[in-house]
Amino acid sequence: MIFLFGVRNFHPVFGGNSQTGKSCRKPLDKSKRGNYNDLTIKLTQTKREVRDKMSLQHCLVLTVATGAVWMDLRTRRIANEWIITAWIAGLVTQLIRYGAAGAGIFLFGMLFPILALYILFYFHMLGAGDIKLLSAVGGFLGVPAILKCMIVSFLSGAVLSIGIILVCGNLPQRLTKFFNYFQTYFTKRKYQKKTEPVPYYDGKWGMECIHFSVPVLMGVLLWIGGFY
Repeated sequence: MIFLFGVRNFHPVFGGNSQTGKSCRKPLDKSKRGNYNDLTIKLTQTKREVRDKMSLQHCLVLTVATGAVWMDLRTRRIANEWIITAWIAGLVTQLIRYGAAGAGIFLFGMLFPILALYILFYFHMLGAGDIKLLSAVGGFLGVPAILKCMIVSFLSGAVLSIGIILVCGNLPQRLTKFFNYFQTYFTKRKYQKKTEPVPYYDGKWGMECIHFSVPVLMGVLLWIGGFY
């Protein structure tokens, strides 16, 4: 009975007349209809502009990361000119997207990887080029996204390293080197006032020494794909 009552009173709620079957809604004024169409067009244009800007941002970040990987694999270094160009592009992109506030987003995103990863650079575990690459990417992404990108990059690098180490079969040697490195550093620091850390990478490793720009590119691809 309740269901039938609801069905019987369904039409009047939405403007229909249950007795005559005619609609009770008034026809939309032409002027209002024109305003509605104008608003729809403006919203469509705004969505298209936002989509184009996001696509431009994605293309620029992907170009920066891909170019860095290409340089790193060929010469084992990332050119400073490439990083400076990426910084400039990141600043311009943020200014276009957010106006004057974009300068602050760019600055914090650029500085965050440098400050967060300085300890790894101090122990020569991460190259300056890799940190500058993350800094350039951070200028495009901002602090929250670059933090996630860094985490994803390190996880990707860990997976790649473990896989390659298992293939090469030198896991015990790598673990021994890791612990001996810190033991040597802290032993020297105990008896010397100033101790310059010995570079963790000695140039004697084989294929198990990955280029960190590759995991950074993987992190960028996952960001573009919307995984974080």
